[in-house]
Amino acid sequence: MRRIEHEGSTSVPGLAAKPCIEIVLAVASSPAADSYLGGMVAAGYVLRIREPDWFAHRVLKGPDSNVNLHVFTDGYPEIDEMIRFRDWLRAHPEDRERYGKKKRELV
Repeated sequence: MRRIEHEGSTSVPGLAAKPCIEIVLAVASSPAADSYLGGMVAAGYVLRIREPDWFAHRVLKGPDSNVNLHVFTDGYPEIDEMIRFRDWLRAHPEDRERYGKKKRELV
């Protein structure tokens, strides 16, 4: 593990969110699942999604809570994009409100 970040709507105080925690995990190589998947499975996580054509993205579901664990290779730009969006919403209440309103409209 090289980096772990709480991401998604539950990571932004005051933002409407479904009861699911989104976590981003950066590893040395997400396609090299043997290097990290064994420990995650032993901890109760289940591999649900493999997206080799989108930043070699993987998603594991948590064992005892509603967790989506997004695995990427460390240094992939998508990680920073997700974190920048989270940080923007945390720092800009007017945009957080607009985003939350649009989320509620789309539900």
